[in-house]
Amino acid sequence: MYKMKDFEKYLTQKGDEIDNAAFALINALYDKGDSEEIEWDMEIIGEVVDVVEDTLKNGCFGICRPFTADGKPCYKTEDCGVQNCPFKKGKKWKD
Repeated sequence: MYKMKDFEKYLTQKGDEIDNAAFALINALYDKGDSEEIEWDMEIIGEVVDVVEDTLKNGCFGICRPFTADGKPCYKTEDCGVQNCPFKKGKKWKD
């Protein structure tokens, strides 16, 4: 069975993976011209992630964007729609 510390580590790593991917997308689309690279901005990154998440959900794709709500991990809430969540299935999660 998973412990909360395992989920917190997963939450951090998955969040970093998602944020880095969004930042890479922003930089790929950004017309730099003569200007410098775009700076890391969580407001912009969060908006990009939200749009991609909504687009995937509307296209009937399953997504995993882990969260906690009131101290409860997402897989213990009704909002988790990930059928193959390793935390729900009690599988061993590895880094």
